Amino acid sequence: MTTSQGVPCHLAPLPASVSRLTHAQALGRACVSCGAPLAAGAVERGTIHGAQGVHVTSTEVWSCPAPEPSSRSSAAVANA
Repeated sequence: MTTSQGVPCHLAPLPASVSRLTHAQALGRACVSCGAPLAAGAVERGTIHGAQGVHVTSTEVWSCPAPEPSSRSSAAVANA
C-alpha cells in the first residue's frame, strides 16, 4: 500500500514520537504508515522510542509489505 503522499508504506519515514501512533499501530496490528490492518508479510520498520515520566513507551512498528513486482517486469527479466 501507499501513504497519502504516494510513498510505499515500507519506505515512508517513521513518526518522530510514539504519541502520534494509534493504539493498533503501537501494538503492531496496523501499518505505521497508512494505518491499514496488517496480515502475513508485514515488514518490521524498527523501534520508535518514547517515555512518559519514568515509564518507557518505546514500541516496535511494522508496515505493509513491499508491493509485488508486476508480471510484465518479471517476464522481461526472465526473457533477458
